[in-house]
Amino acid sequence: MKKIFIILIFLSHAGISQNFSWCEPILLTDTWSDNKNAHYLYSIEYPFEAEYLVWEKSWDISATGIYFKKIHPPGATSEVLLKANTHYKNPKMLDIRPITPPSYDTSFFLFYEHHHDNDIDLYYKEFRNNISFGPPIPFLVSDAVDHNISVSNHPENSSLNIVWQSDSSIKSTRFFFADGYIQHTDIITIDSGSCFNPSLSQVYETYVAYQKMVSNESKIFKTEKVANQWSEPVLLDVPGKNIAPSSSGHGILFFEMPYIFWQNIQDETWEIFYHQFSDDDTILCQLDFRNGFNKYSPSSVAQGFGVDYDPFCDYLAVASLVLDSVGSTEIYANDTYEWPDHFVNISNNDVPDRNPVIYAGPPILPYGKFLVFWESFANGRWGIYYSYVYMLLYGSIEDNEHIKLTGLKSSPNPANTKATIEFYAFNSGNCSLKISDTKGKIIRQWQWFIRGSGKQTVFWNLKKQNNQKVPPGLYICTLTIGEESESIKLIVH
Repeated sequence: MKKIFIILIFLSHAGISQNFSWCEPILLTDTWSDNKNAHYLYSIEYPFEAEYLVWEKSWDISATGIYFKKIHPPGATSEVLLKANTHYKNPKMLDIRPITPPSYDTSFFLFYEHHHDNDIDLYYKEFRNNISFGPPIPFLVSDAVDHNISVSNHPENSSLNIVWQSDSSIKSTRFFFADGYIQHTDIITIDSGSCFNPSLSQVYETYVAYQKMVSNESKIFKTEKVANQWSEPVLLDVPGKNIAPSSSGHGILFFEMPYIFWQNIQDETWEIFYHQFSDDDTILCQLDFRNGFNKYSPSSVAQGFGVDYDPFCDYLAVASLVLDSVGSTEIYANDTYEWPDHFVNISNNDVPDRNPVIYAGPPILPYGKFLVFWESFANGRWGIYYSYVYMLLYGSIEDNEHIKLTGLKSSPNPANTKATIEFYAFNSGNCSLKISDTKGKIIRQWQWFIRGSGKQTVFWNLKKQNNQKVPPGLYICTLTIGEESESIKLIVH
């Protein structure tokens, strides 16, 4: 028996019964180093549309570096931090654009841990709009062990709270923009004594959940920020070993309210609980998983659990990892809009897989994008892979059957030396892209087969099929996938 990671996507919209397709696994890292702890961020506004990934990389036990890659549009991997006999770990990107003016030259902060001399300090780097990182900036350098930072990247945040673990306390501060630069408030202690694993809500970043040892058992606590003050922590008293709260790291929203999800082990049974921040009730998730998903013994369950949502819709993606005694894993995701009853293998390999995380990507309405990142072990090294899917956010499949492609555009337009033509495809099928003059004569054509869904890019050097440069003028760019077509005008100077 394989150990299986099951990703479940729940939609609240009735009437959706067709399947969607996860793309084939995409390797993001090299195969001669160990890579782990990926963190994802996307940008759909100023200064450009992009999707970013940061992660840890090491070759041996002497040092750990942090690396960065733009996964869309595809870019090269770049080294952010690497130093002999030094460990930089747990990178997290904090999007600061919601609180800064458009002219501000920094897109996000990259927080990370600097491990040295039995101590851990927190630093950050500014990612500037010219696509480069600034020098390291100390955030917390003290005798305390500061780590496990949690950030919130909801696109509508008006303030930016962050939380982290300092020794056995949970601490917080808030970033704001004033007098032309980013500042943060005084550091506040939320709770102290045997506290760990803080989780900041991605949706409403004034909610925090964390673990705390009570009578030698791990329990979940919650707190809420009201008038810039954290409320008295509240114990969510569920008997058993309560672990891995997920109210951030991956955002949570369900029927417009933030939730905490976590795992519980009691009487040799593994369960999932959830709690709405604004309520007093805690509820066992009676999810209709196949094969008794809630009834695996603790020895069969890997301690990993995540939840994410798309801010433009109202459904959840729930992730967990189920193990067997042998220790090989496969990553599965449901591929139907019905209540989860059918799953496909999206890792599709025969090697161990671990640490799956789910993120909501940029929406292309009425569709939303979900991405799953994980680590696979091959040739003695861990590499980071991912798969993604476009899912219908609202309406019905029948209402949107005509939407096979969208967002056809060319830039720059007018073009002088080259044109970049982009579009999203939501279906597999034969694809044709044609450039015609105003008389309908085809002067350049591309044909290929699209597998799955995703963004497609074609680079045109403004030359004809015979490699001669086209004269200045107006041209028509026509895209056809299956029986659907779309056209735009393109000007060459």
